[in-house]
Amino acid sequence: MIRKLINRFLSKEKKIKPLENGSVIKGNIYKIHDSAIIDIGSNCLIEGILTTYTPQAHIKLGAKIFLGKNSIIGCANSIEIGNNVLISFDCVIQDSDTFYKLFIKERRYYRLDEWNKKLEKCTN
Repeated sequence: MIRKLINRFLSKEKKIKPLENGSVIKGNIYKIHDSAIIDIGSNCLIEGILTTYTPQAHIKLGAKIFLGKNSIIGCANSIEIGNNVLISFDCVIQDSDTFYKLFIKERRYYRLDEWNKKLEKCTN
């Protein structure tokens, strides 16, 4: 279900973006903050998603990397992947639990009272 929501949210007409170093981007790159850095080595094929969550985020991909379709590399701090790496389809690589950090305010109010009541009943 989560994958369907992600695909629906990200489903746009994909444009193939060749880079000067021989790499090709068929997927998407999302930088939430302009100061985040994404370095892509030579002769890479990126069919998945590269995304940064914080201003200090740094994704560094070596040469000859394949990132499969629907795979996500999500970075809050730093992710470095060496040369000659194949990452299959539908993989998720993250350096932190960003979902928790990004949505903590919403989660705080989402059924937290109910959860606390159940916890109190169990401990009493």
